[in-house]
Amino acid sequence: MIEARLDTQKFDKLLGKLTRQSINTTPLMRRLSGDLMDSTEENFEQQGRPKWAPLAQSTIRARKAKGKTGKILQVSGSLATSIHPRWSRETAVAGTNNKYAKTHQFGHTFPAMFIKPKNKKALSWIGPDGKRRFSKGHKIGERKIPARPFFRLTKGDLREIHNHSVDWLLMK
Repeated sequence: MIEARLDTQKFDKLLGKLTRQSINTTPLMRRLSGDLMDSTEENFEQQGRPKWAPLAQSTIRARKAKGKTGKILQVSGSLATSIHPRWSRETAVAGTNNKYAKTHQFGHTFPAMFIKPKNKKALSWIGPDGKRRFSKGHKIGERKIPARPFFRLTKGDLREIHNHSVDWLLMK
């Protein structure tokens, strides 16, 4: 079998040498942070690459009851719009400070708990049958949110980053 492999050690060594030689790599890093942003936007657009786990039926019902539609992780748009590029001479980053980002990127299991109303006399929610329910308290079982990684690079993304890096190096 014949294989072609990208040896990033050589690239890292060359980039380190360029940096030490006072060559300004900031334009390259700005471009690569743009590549990271493009990849992340594509993950939101395609709802994962590979596809994210589907929404739970309870989530679909709750969305429908509130009249909300949209792709996974995009009902409010706050997560997708919170992602911004950042770069320096040595780094290229796409990141977010959204408090829910870690939960969606890596998944999370919430333990079972008992909830009570804080400001009202009763809790209100839509039951599995679609009817509104009321209670002075309610036990919620363990809830699992599956990982839906939006910061994920495909082989094509890595190829694009490699090509932009090589193009930049050859122009120097």
